[in-house]
Order: sequence, then C-alpha cells, then structure tokens
Amino acid sequence: MSFVQPGQSPHLSPSQILSLTAPPTPSQPAPSSPDPTAYILSINPLANSPSLLLTHATSNLTVVDRSSFQVVDKWIAPNGSGEISGVVGQHGAEGLVWTCGKEGGILGWDSRVKGGKATNKVMRVPGGKTVPLLSLASSAEHHLLAAGTELTNHEALIAYWDPRSPSQPLYTHSTLHSDDITTLSFAPSSLHSLTFPLQPSTDPDIPPPAQPQSSAILLSGSTDGLLALSNALEKDEDESTLGVGNGEASVAAAGWEENGGWGVWMRNDMDGVERWDASDFTLRSKAESLRLDTPEGVPSTQAWTTDYLIDVVPSLSTASSSRIGGCLVGDNAGNIALFNASNGDDEDMVISKTFRGGFRGHRDVVRAAYYDSSSQTMYTGSEDSVLCSWSLNDTSGKDEDEDVEMDKHAQVDGDDEMNGVKRRRPDEPMLGGDGGWGKRGRR
Repeated sequence: MSFVQPGQSPHLSPSQILSLTAPPTPSQPAPSSPDPTAYILSINPLANSPSLLLTHATSNLTVVDRSSFQVVDKWIAPNGSGEISGVVGQHGAEGLVWTCGKEGGILGWDSRVKGGKATNKVMRVPGGKTVPLLSLASSAEHHLLAAGTELTNHEALIAYWDPRSPSQPLYTHSTLHSDDITTLSFAPSSLHSLTFPLQPSTDPDIPPPAQPQSSAILLSGSTDGLLALSNALEKDEDESTLGVGNGEASVAAAGWEENGGWGVWMRNDMDGVERWDASDFTLRSKAESLRLDTPEGVPSTQAWTTDYLIDVVPSLSTASSSRIGGCLVGDNAGNIALFNASNGDDEDMVISKTFRGGFRGHRDVVRAAYYDSSSQTMYTGSEDSVLCSWSLNDTSGKDEDEDVEMDKHAQVDGDDEMNGVKRRRPDEPMLGGDGGWGKRGRR
C-alpha cells in the first residue's frame, strides 16, 4: 500500500483523562494484564444530564461527570444480574435507563436517584429456557422496548415490550433473522420523507398499505449478515418487513445516517463497512476491510498501522454521500485514527485525524467511542480502564487540510488475533459512535 499524497494529519492529545483503576505504586505494581471487569465497553450520554454512563464486563455501571471528569455515581445491579449486553435511555421526565443481559432480563434504572435504583421492571422472553438478550432499542414516543436475542432453539427473536406493562412481551418476530441479533436501532426523530416501495394487495377491495411512522422504523442486524428495516408497530411479522440488505459478513453494529438522503451504515466482523440507502436497500458504498498500513519509508510521525475498527461516526464523515467516511480505527497501543474516503480514487482512504495515546491517554485496545457533536468532543474508553475526552476543535497547530491518504487494497492479515489481543466477539457490547446507545459489537 502507498500514500497518494503523504502529509501530516492533525495529532490530537486528550483534553481530559480518567483512570477507573488505581495507578501502580512501588508496593502495588501494575497487573500483568488488565482486569476484564474494568474494561470500558460503552460510553452513553445520560438524557437531561451532564454525565456519561459507562458499561463494563459486569452488571454494574459507572457515572462520570463530563465537566469535572470524575466518577460521581456507581449503579449496582441486583444479585443474579448478568453482564450488560445493551443499554438505552428513555428521554423524558422519568429519566429511565434500560439494560439487558445474557441472563435474559431487561432491567430499568432511575437515573435521578443515587445509585441508579434499579426498578422491579424486569422483562424476560417467556418460556422454560433462559433466552440471552444481545441488543436493545427504545422508542419513548411509542412506549416500546425492543430486544434482540441469541439464537435459541433455532430461533432468533425480536421481542417487543410496553415498559408500563412489563410482565409479557406485546409480540415477537422470529423469521426476520436466522442467527444472533447483534444490533437494534429505532429511526431518529429527525428522519423525514422516507418512503418504502410497499406492495399493494392483489385484492382490489383491500386498500394499499400505509407508509409506516418514521419513529416506529426499527433497524436490525445479525450474525447472519442481514440488515433489515421493519415496522415495530406491526404485530403481523409478514407485514412488518420494510426492506432487507445482505451484507458480506456478520453484522457487528449498525446505525442511521443522513448524507445525501437517509441511509444506514453497518460494520462487520471483518473490519469492513457498508452504507445502504434506507428506502430500498441499494448499496451506496463499501470498504471490505479498514485494517490498513502505511508503506515502508514513511516518516514515523506519519506512519500508521490499523489493528481493528472501533466504530463508525457518520457526523465525522468528510466523504461524499457515495463513499465511506467517519470510521474510527485503532492500534494495540491505544492510538486512534479517523478514516474518510478521499476526494479522488474511491480505493483510497484518508487519515483525517489521529488521537495519540501513550503516556497521556490510552495504552491498550480502545473498546468504545461516543461523539458529542454539540461540543465537538470525542469520548473514548479502553481495556486499561481509561476514559479520555478529545476536543476536535484543538488541532495543536496542525494543518487539518494536510490529510494522509491510504490505498484500501493493501490490507494487513485478517487473523482473529491481533498481536496477542483477541478481537471483539459478536457478543461484546460497543457503543454506536454517533450519539446512539450501547450496542453489541466485536473486536
């Protein structure tokens, strides 16, 4: 692989750093490997609050104030709760946060109360066997919670609850996906003018189907490689499907974007990214893998090696509507880069920014990212239990127009191990980077 136009991309240093574990001392040296239960697996904004909600490989959560960058609360789950696999917020006066886990339950938390005060609203898929839940989405407007399950008894379900009556699901859809449902996301409230080519009935006495309410459209993705849009208000599963797209690999995460018209993006288990039109699921663009290296001979200040794809942040894309952009990638030392397609050859990628770890920042694999577009601040979390904030207004005197371009054809080896660091599994949580809530991902 080679640069098209070698140059100096902006190197950002973290504005604030918080370590959730005590620093090593002479009497208490650092452990040989990080504690997995202290990994930061997702970073979520709390509605009507200046705080961030962090999830870990446990059933508990950590609340961090954005201004002071200090831990201000810890939410402890009831006994018997499992590792959190999905988290969503419900905007409004109630201040509720919902989490789901592999033990098969959905738990409600009151963010207005110290300690989160987990409620008794525990929702489960009925049946004699526990059905692990892998993904979660919430629509406050329609009083709906949707949960995606692991493949159990040859079925992968999307189950819908009204959280005001949590004893039983309202209904379930079981034929849309044939494997673990790894990601769910309701359409954003700003979505408009999205119509679908619905098929009318052959019976002239039956009126043509109505277009669904935008806020009730649910995006789902699965390890079967399928992306789908469905009408969450339609109980009849045969009538609920609005469109499907068949990706090239297992779906790790997916979300919504508005760039030249409403679309959806997905990242897969091969560190690839695809972008689809939301109305008819035509493929807009794809990158088979973003595990890219710079060529030999490039100055060390410009050199970059990608070990994994962290997430996709559409609002950070500088690419055209037909190209890939807003991709956060990382290396095993805790450094991060933002990739966008170049304005030239579609096979080229640009390093728009780098976020340097090391002494001041992450020193291990970065697991999570959340971008607050209102303050232009990026928050990232890593396996060494470090939370960083990065001001995207701070270019440290670097010229932001001097981007570094990379050829997508030159890819590093796609083994499932990255120099001894395991890649993210499909059953590990990861935040959708553009302000969404925690979704399953993989590394």
